[in-house]
Formats: sequence, C-alpha cells, structure tokens
Amino acid sequence: MPGAGAGGNDTLFPFFSDFKEAAVRLGLSIVETVVLASIFALALAANAGAIRLVLRRKGRPGAASCLVLNLFCADLLFISAIPVIAVVRWTESWTLGEAVCHLLFYLMSLSGSVTILSLAAVSLERVVSIVRLKPAKPWKGRLVAACLLSVWALAALATLPLSLFFSVQPLPTRGPEVYICTLVWPSIAGEIAWDVSFATVIFLIPGLVIVISYSKILQGFKSRGGAVIRMQYCRLLLLTAGCQQFDSDRLKFDSAFHPSEIAKASRRRLQVGMAYSERHHIRISQQDFKLFRTLFLLMISFFVMWSPIIITILLILVQKFQPDVNIASFVFFWIMAFTFSNSIVNPVLYNIVQFKHGWRQIFFCCQNPLGKKETTTDTSMKQQNGRHFTVSVITR
Repeated sequence: MPGAGAGGNDTLFPFFSDFKEAAVRLGLSIVETVVLASIFALALAANAGAIRLVLRRKGRPGAASCLVLNLFCADLLFISAIPVIAVVRWTESWTLGEAVCHLLFYLMSLSGSVTILSLAAVSLERVVSIVRLKPAKPWKGRLVAACLLSVWALAALATLPLSLFFSVQPLPTRGPEVYICTLVWPSIAGEIAWDVSFATVIFLIPGLVIVISYSKILQGFKSRGGAVIRMQYCRLLLLTAGCQQFDSDRLKFDSAFHPSEIAKASRRRLQVGMAYSERHHIRISQQDFKLFRTLFLLMISFFVMWSPIIITILLILVQKFQPDVNIASFVFFWIMAFTFSNSIVNPVLYNIVQFKHGWRQIFFCCQNPLGKKETTTDTSMKQQNGRHFTVSVITR
C-alpha cells in the first residue's frame, strides 16, 4: 500500500479525504452519499439473505458451505467501512481520531484477504470432492474450524502493518487544521518489501491455486463426458456392493443353496447396484458441476472487481517516484466504490445459481412458483463399521 516515508508530507496520499471546490462540494457529496448508502443497503440485505438461505438447509453445513459463509461474513466486514468513508467525504479533513484511522484500512484489507483465501480454500475442497473422489470421511467440525481460523489468522497477520503505519497526518498545503488519514512507512525499502510479500502471499499464490484447481476440475468434467469420474464411482460402488453381499451381518448362508446359485444372485445384485450407481452418478455430478459453476463465477467477479483498486494502489506507489503519474482522490474513491459493489455481486450470484427461486422468498416474501422445492445435493463417502464404504447423496 502506498504512503510516504517519515517526514515526507508533500507526498502523502489523502485516500478518502477529498478537498472539493466550494461550487460543487454539496452536489458531489450528496451523490457520493447516495451511492455509498445504496451499496451498503444492498450488500447488507444480499449477504444477510444468502447467509439465511445457506443456514436454512437441513443438517450441518459441509466444508464448502462453511467457506462460502465465511466469504459472506468477510463481505459484511468489508462494507462496515462504508459509513466511515461517507463521513470523511463530508468533513474532508479527518476528524475521526487515530483509532478509526488505524482500523479502517486494516479491516478493509483484512476482508479482501479473507475473501481470496476463502476462494482458494474452497477450490481445493472442490478438487478433492469432484476430481479425486477417493473414499474419505466428510470434514469434521474441528477441521473446518481450523481451516477458517487459519484463513483469518493469515489474513490478519499479513495486513497488520496497515494497522501499525496508517496514522493521522497534517496537510500543510491545505492549512494548519487540515488532517488526513494516510499510510506513513518508516522507510521506502520496508514499504516495497511488504508490498511485494503481500501481493505474493495474499494474491499471487491463492490466485495460482484457484486457477490450477478449477483447471483440473474442468479437465475432469470434459474428460470423456465425465467417464473417468464415473468409473471411479462405479469401482467404489462395486466394492461397496460386494462387501455388502458378503457381510456376515446381512448375508446368511443356507446349506440348501448351491454355490452357483449364490454366485448368480451375487452377480444380479452387483449389476442392479451398478445400474443404479450410473443413474445416481449423473445426479451427483450435475450438482457438483452446479456448485463448481457458482464458485467459478464468484472467483471471476472477485478478480474483475478487485483488480482496478489493486492497480490503482500500485500507481499511487509509482507516483512518488514518477511525478507525472497523478492519481486524484476522487478517482480512488469511485474505484473503491466499484470494489464495494463486489459485496453485492457475491451473494446475488450464489443465490441465483444455487437456489434459483429461493432468494425471492427472502426479498419478496413469495413462495416458489408451481410449488417447486429448491434442492441441493452434497456428496459424501462414509466408512461404516471399518469394513466397507458407502456413497450417500443428501438432498435438502
């Protein structure tokens, strides 16, 4: 994040403090307030509705659902900065004190970091669930909690310098009583080192994880129309049916049966199980692809709507060394407003793709058309009694 070295007040960037001309100050402030209030209200309603829809599902949320809920919580934290920004756009000079200055940009950067780390984590979870399809127990509550805690801890640690070095500074060019909340680094070398480290750990590495994960998922879906995945399911269910056939608790041997008759009965049962698994597999892969498509759209929207602010911040850093590069405060504000809009897009995309008509019940208090019931499917594999595996499809 750009700022200035100690003692370099002539190069401080005002961020959200914008000193407008008196003739247009009132009109511009009103427009900015309306835009911020609209984004805040829509984002708050959309994220609250999305959280409610996810929690309304029967049973305990799976790992992917918990990570998506974490994404919505990060959006709520992100838009919590909007009221503070609206106040600053009216006062122009910073009047909210040192504590708010330390927290404002820290919480905004924290929420953005949590968002991309959550997207990276859920992409890894989808790779394991869709592509590899190996018999594995569902994520336990402790494992999910540990994953979420790690995401927040890494993001909090990576963005900690913003809390330490953002401070209230006077702006002598505007008068002795004019203050701004800006970033003041102890040294230029430290600022560049943190910028590079932060961009690598929080954006570059998670971005590569997301791209590689979704590339593998797409390859799995396109490979012979899902034949590779279907083959793995059939093998698993073949093993399951075979174990069930010869399970001492379920199969009772009768001396009156000839061994060939038992073998024929076993083959018929296996054939029926495999035919059922083929039909059932189509249902599973469709639901997995639906969730994959939703998360893919969320990833695309994040990179599209966060890239402008990241590029702007880099240009602000460059303008300290290249005076010809000039980024105005109002440009930074409108790009930031565009980034805030991502907090609306995330829950809306998720609701429309995953729940179709269910989101209308939240915002318009109406029932699903034609009495249709929204369903979502989770694929899980459980090991029973330590002897065999079963594949379960849970429809909610």
